[in-house]
Amino acid sequence: MSLIAQFIAKIKRPKPPVIDTPWGPVTEAARLRAALNMREDPELRDKVTATLQDMLSGDREAAVEEMKRRYPEAFE
Repeated sequence: MSLIAQFIAKIKRPKPPVIDTPWGPVTEAARLRAALNMREDPELRDKVTATLQDMLSGDREAAVEEMKRRYPEAFE
């Protein structure tokens, strides 16, 4: 593929959506990768759940519900 064709393909490629967070923007691709990582590593999922639990005043059920909302792929 020529350089011109590569350039045109790059311009036409849609940019992934960006999710704004308090820590800065996060792309949908990064969110999905995080969910897939949590699905593959239950220990990581437990750590993220514990962090959300701390953020939600110790309510484990609310933390799990929030995890399912943010990262549904982690529970498939």
